[in-house]
Amino acid sequence: MRTQQRFFVSEKLQLHKEIELNDPSLCHQIQRVMRAQTGDRLILLDNSGDQYSVVIRSVSSKKIVVWGESKEQITTKPLYDLILYPCLLKPFDKFEWVLQKGTEMGVNTFIPVLSERTQYQGKVNVERCSAIIREAAEQSGRTTLPILYEPASFLKILPTVKGRVAVLDGSGIPFGDFRKTIEKGSAASLFIGPEGGWSAEELDFAKNAGIPIVRLGDTVLRAETASVAAATLLLLG
Repeated sequence: MRTQQRFFVSEKLQLHKEIELNDPSLCHQIQRVMRAQTGDRLILLDNSGDQYSVVIRSVSSKKIVVWGESKEQITTKPLYDLILYPCLLKPFDKFEWVLQKGTEMGVNTFIPVLSERTQYQGKVNVERCSAIIREAAEQSGRTTLPILYEPASFLKILPTVKGRVAVLDGSGIPFGDFRKTIEKGSAASLFIGPEGGWSAEELDFAKNAGIPIVRLGDTVLRAETASVAAATLLLLG
């Protein structure tokens, strides 16, 4: 028997009913890449938190018809509801790597940030970034997709964030001290600086707003490494 593959779909899934999948890229992946056949089984997810085991009834390049066979509700959740605010990075594939690994770690929300020293000034390809997030979620066994927002200015968005918030920088307090202040299951927001770090003005802005500056350790990490390290320490620590 073939290993069951996992796919997020836009269609609403139901038990004991036929479901038509019409997304061209998904149909291509199932038919051409997987070479799936009638009778093969898949795991489908509709971002509801449930996963459905389905059996393929027909396959074509334009439409896949499946039958909803069984449903499983997944109740596991990360230790915290992590909202990650990573600065955009150059080259952009470093930022895409943050989205991929952050999704695997269990980040719930990504909000890209533009800071004084942000080098990347191009547009964010939302479609490509969403595909990276979706594939990482499928691979890592998640049943819901993280949310990806449009980029926001650091100085504008920082004062609007509620709950437990921290800005990562080597000059701050130990990360463990900050983590102790967060109740398990609650939301936490982490801001990660760009390649050249935060400016002195940005750090002063955060301090004046009463937001703690937090360090991950005694070594200097690359921006993309810091994002994944912070997510790992909070969600898997």
